[in-house]
Amino acid sequence: MSKSVSKAAFNQLIAEKDFAGLLQVFDQDAPTVRRLLTRITYSPETLLHGNAIEAFCFLSKERGAAHPQFFREIIRRHVWGMNDEGGNIDWSAP
Repeated sequence: MSKSVSKAAFNQLIAEKDFAGLLQVFDQDAPTVRRLLTRITYSPETLLHGNAIEAFCFLSKERGAAHPQFFREIIRRHVWGMNDEGGNIDWSAP
């Protein structure tokens, strides 16, 4: 995969639970993976929602030790989104 993955290609990886492919994308462009996975988790009515949560879990197991700050930032953003200051918009956070 190229450094920039399209939203459609990314969604296909999530739909197929191709976590090995997702790991390749993560290694090339982790911020894009965070952005696209987070968007999916905000839509609990989609079929991709559960797969995106599983993907976060998979990535944290595979890359958490090497990139702890990346995963701390995800948690920080979701906790902030759940509090009053964040507008309590993150009720579906993984």
